[in-house]
Amino acid sequence: MGYIGYCYFQGTKTLRALSKIYSRTISGGWQAARTVLDSFHLYDITLEREERSGRSTCYIASRKTIRVLSSDFENPSLASVSRVLYVTADVLRHMEGYAMVYFKPMFERFLRIAGAFSILLILSSFITGNRYIFSYGAALFAADVFMIWLLLRRKQRVCQKLLDRLMEKKIFPEREWELIINGVEAVRMVQCGIPFQLLITMWKILKKRIGKYISRPAGKY
Repeated sequence: MGYIGYCYFQGTKTLRALSKIYSRTISGGWQAARTVLDSFHLYDITLEREERSGRSTCYIASRKTIRVLSSDFENPSLASVSRVLYVTADVLRHMEGYAMVYFKPMFERFLRIAGAFSILLILSSFITGNRYIFSYGAALFAADVFMIWLLLRRKQRVCQKLLDRLMEKKIFPEREWELIINGVEAVRMVQCGIPFQLLITMWKILKKRIGKYISRPAGKY
């Protein structure tokens, strides 16, 4: 659990630094994806802006659509470019006939829920002192981590394949390209934190609502 947390926060730290560095050739995540897709003659893949909170940038194989978060859609930072390129690798997997791409978003959602539930079981076992609850939570967490490892191991090979092919095409400036490679790896490290993502999202929503409640004028309570 400690190693997963380390990977998650290191990846987050790298992406936070890249969010302050802007591309001189790309006007947003959508253009990065469009440029890469067009270079592979994948003109039928569409891009869609996702406005809803709590969502993530992903590829929807059944619609041949990359759903890009609004925060990344027109953001020229290298962090946004890296996040979109990480997802664009799934398009290549789809074009190569990898059928599991259809189930990937649902599978990741299941891993988030299972990971959050296992962590809650482990925490509740410390409160109640019930060792059986701890055993169930630890077993579920271990299974969840193993499935995430298999998922990310496969994704690493696909991302590396995409990066190698893009390097040959020289779509991005050399200096930017070096940072983008680090950014794509950082996105993968953040994905190691899938078991924690649902809890982190819930905490952010709760903190935001508490902040709004506290900031209300006294007469509106």
